[in-house]
Amino acid sequence: MKNEKVIAVCYAIAAAVFYALNVPCSKLSLEKIPPTFMVAFLYLGAGIGVGIMYVFHHKHEPATERLENKDMPYTVGMVLLDIIAPMLQSV
Repeated sequence: MKNEKVIAVCYAIAAAVFYALNVPCSKLSLEKIPPTFMVAFLYLGAGIGVGIMYVFHHKHEPATERLENKDMPYTVGMVLLDIIAPMLQSV
């Protein structure tokens, strides 16, 4: 159990580091790439990464932990806000 907590903390720290690196790298890239393309690249990469994780993790995940239909409005809202935010950042 303790080992699982250590792994979870390591994943959380890695996610925070990669998220923190994303902002300055995106700002530098926005000088040469239009914001809409930047958003497309970021979400394409994220989609591919999550898709790969889904393929390998789906079989081991309990059905109770999966998203349900009632979660769809929140998921769509989150995706739309995440797409709009980088575009507004560059204005």
